[in-house]
Amino acid sequence: MPRNELTWSQYWNQLDNHEEAVTLQRDDELENIVEVAQQRLRLSRSDNEIPLRLSQIRKNTEKEKIMQLNTLLKSWRGPVLPESGIITQRFIDGALSCYRQDIPLPYEYAKLIVQKINYHLVHEAKVMNKIKVPEGGRCVVVGDIHGQLDDLLEVLELCGVPSQNNIVIFNGDLVDRGPHGPEVLFTVYAMKLAYKDYVFINRGNHEIRRMNEKYSFLDQVLDTYNFELFDAIVYSFDWLPLSSLIDERVLVLHGGLFEYDDVTIYELANSLEKERGKNPPRRKNTRTREERLVDNLLWSDPEETVDYWEENARGAGILFGELLTKEFNRKNHIEFVVRSHQLVEDGYEVLFDGNLITIFSASNYTGKNDNYGAVLILENIDSTYKNNIEFKKYKVDQNSNMMDECINDTLSQLYVQIFEQRHALASELATLADENGFVTIENCKNCLGNVINLEIDWEVVMPHLIRSEDDSINYSYFLSCFSISVNKDYMNGFHELVTRDICAAISRTCQDPDLENTFKEIDVNGDGRLQYDEFATALKKFDLGLTDGQLYDFISSCDSDRNGIIDIEEFKARFGGAMNREINLKSSSSWISQSIDQLGYEMTDIFNAIEVAFREFDRDGDGQISYREFSGMLRRNLDGNRWNAEERRQIFEYIDSDADGKISYKEFSQAFCEIYNQNWQHSILERIYSAILRGKHQLKKVFRAMDKDGSGLVDVEEFKAALEAMNILMEYPLNENQIYQLYSSISKSEDGFIEYEDFLSNFDITMNN
Repeated sequence: MPRNELTWSQYWNQLDNHEEAVTLQRDDELENIVEVAQQRLRLSRSDNEIPLRLSQIRKNTEKEKIMQLNTLLKSWRGPVLPESGIITQRFIDGALSCYRQDIPLPYEYAKLIVQKINYHLVHEAKVMNKIKVPEGGRCVVVGDIHGQLDDLLEVLELCGVPSQNNIVIFNGDLVDRGPHGPEVLFTVYAMKLAYKDYVFINRGNHEIRRMNEKYSFLDQVLDTYNFELFDAIVYSFDWLPLSSLIDERVLVLHGGLFEYDDVTIYELANSLEKERGKNPPRRKNTRTREERLVDNLLWSDPEETVDYWEENARGAGILFGELLTKEFNRKNHIEFVVRSHQLVEDGYEVLFDGNLITIFSASNYTGKNDNYGAVLILENIDSTYKNNIEFKKYKVDQNSNMMDECINDTLSQLYVQIFEQRHALASELATLADENGFVTIENCKNCLGNVINLEIDWEVVMPHLIRSEDDSINYSYFLSCFSISVNKDYMNGFHELVTRDICAAISRTCQDPDLENTFKEIDVNGDGRLQYDEFATALKKFDLGLTDGQLYDFISSCDSDRNGIIDIEEFKARFGGAMNREINLKSSSSWISQSIDQLGYEMTDIFNAIEVAFREFDRDGDGQISYREFSGMLRRNLDGNRWNAEERRQIFEYIDSDADGKISYKEFSQAFCEIYNQNWQHSILERIYSAILRGKHQLKKVFRAMDKDGSGLVDVEEFKAALEAMNILMEYPLNENQIYQLYSSISKSEDGFIEYEDFLSNFDITMNN
C-alpha cells in the first residue's frame, strides 16, 4: 500500500508491534530482575524481618481473597459442574450466559477445568495435532481472539457445535489485551474437554508468561482469582501443541515459517516434542535448533518484499517470503499454510499465490482498529482443500469513539518514539537549523521519518504535533515538548532533594574563589581546555553523588557551544553562580539559606523563567523590588505567612546584598539563578525518571513477586531491593542515595508502605505544546 494511503489503524499496528519488540528487548535487559531483587532483599533482611504490620496486611488480604473466591460459588447462577468435572454443552452455554452478565466462573470450577486440561495436555496431547476430516466434513480455523468475548460468541455462532464433521482449531492468542481473557480461555478449555476429538488448540505467542504479565491477562486473573490459578494456567500454556496438520495437506501454526530451509513436518511432529512443558526462551537466548524453530513458529511474519527470510523487527521470529514459503510447501507436500498472529483489515489475507493464509478473529481489535474478524472454513469435498476454502468475516458492535481513541493512542506511542529518539533527532535537526535554531516544517518531517524508522505519513501526523501555521519551528523547543510527566504532588519534592544535593556538591568543588585556579587544577595537561573524560575524572574526586550517566549529562550542560570541550569561559559560566551562592550561604543563617532554596523551588513551579519571576515581584515596574513588593508577593502567591514579618525582613536583606533597601535584578538572579538554571538538573532527573519508566513492567513484576498475597503494598526494603536490581541490570542510572530519596519522597500509606501500582502509574510520556 502506498505510504500516503496508510491509515491511523495501520500506524497504530506498526507502533504496537514496535512496542512489543521493545518489551522483549527490555525483558532481555532485565531478565533476572526478580532473582537479583530477591538477592538484594536477603542481604538487607531475613524473611522473618518483614514488618509485622505489613505481614498482617498481607495475611488479611489472603483471607479476604479466600472469602471472595468462596463468594463466587455462592453467587453463581449458572449450571452446576459435577465433581467428576465432566463438561457438557449445557454447561458451556450456561457459563457463557453468565459471562454476558459479567458473572465470573467460580474459582472451584475454573481450577477444576484448568487441572483437567493440564492432565490432558501432559498425558494425552502431542506437540502436533494430527487431524482427519471425514469426507464431506469441514474444519474451522479460528485466529487470534485476544480476550474479546463478543468475538468468541460470534465465532461460536459461525462454527456451530463441534462434531466429527465439524472440527474446530483455535490457532493461539486466546488471551491478553482484550477485557475477558479468563472467560475466553475457560470457554475454549471447556470446549476441548467436552469435545476432545473435535476441538484443537495451538499455542500462540501470547500463551507465554512474560506476555501475560505485560498485556493484562495476569491482572485479569488476579482481579478475580489468585496467583495459584495463574501459575496453573501458565503451566497449561507450556504444554499446548505447537501446530496442527489437517489430512497431511494443510499446516496450521500461529506465527509462521522457519529460518532453516530443511524443516520437515516429521521434525515439527517429533523433534519439537521435547520443547513442550517449557517457557520458550527469548530469541537471543535460544541455544538449539529446536528452540529456534519454536521461536519462528510462534513469532514469524510474512513479508512480500522478502524472498527467503530476514530478521524481524518484532525482536522475535523472522520475516519470511514467498520463495521460502513455496519451497517449504513443495518439500513437505503441503497445499498451503494457515497462520494468525497479525491484524489484517478483512480478518483474512491470502498471500504468495495461495500458499499462505492469515486468519485473525478479533474484530475492531482492542477497540482502536476498524477491522473485521474472520474464520476460515475448509471443506473436505475432493482431493484438494485449495478449491474448497470459505472465509466468514464479521464485526461486533463498534465503539463510536474508536477512531478518536485510535488516533490518541497512536499519538501517545509516537510521543514515546520522539522522546526516546530525541538525542538523535536533535543531532540531525541541528545540522538543518538556521542561526536561531529554526528548521522548516518540511525538514522536520523528513528528519522524523529518517530517525523514526516506521512507515508513518508525517504529513498527516504533523498537524497533531505542531499547533502552528508557521512554515518553521524552533527544533529545541519542539523536542522539549516531549517529556516524562511525573506527578509532583505524589513525588513530594524528590526533584528538589536530588538537585539540592547536587548543587551543594558542585559548590564544594569550587572552594577556591578564584575559578581560574580551580580550572587549572582540573586541566591536568595544561592545554586550557577540558575534554569530557578529563573533566569527568576530576569531578569524580569530588564525590558529587552522580552516576556516570548523570555526570555526563552535567558535563554536557557546561559545554554551551557543543564542541566537546569545556573552556575557561564556559567553566566560569557554569560554576560562577554556584560559587557566589556558596559564599553567601556560608555567611547567612541556615534557616535563611533553606528558606531561599524553598522559595526558589516554589517559584519554578509558578514562573517559568527567572525574568518572569522578577517582573511579577516588581509590581511598579521600576526595575527594583522594594520590601513591600517582596513581602506582598510572598504572602499572596508563595505562602509567605509561614514567616513572620521579622523573618521576611531578614530574607529580604539577605537577597539585598548591597543593603540599599532594594533588590536589583542582579541580586535577585544571584539568589535564585542556580535553582532556575536547571537544564542540566532536568537532564539528570529525566535520566532517573526515564530509567523507572523503561523498567515499569519489570518493576511491577518484582513487586508482585514480593507481594504474593496481593496486598498491593511493599515496604522500604522491598522497594529499595527492586530499584537496586533494576539499577544493577541497567548499568546504574540511579545512585544509592537517590533510591533512598525516592522512597523518602513519594506518597505512602499511613503505615509507611508503598502502593506500588500507584507509584508506577505516576510516570508517563506526554507532549506539552
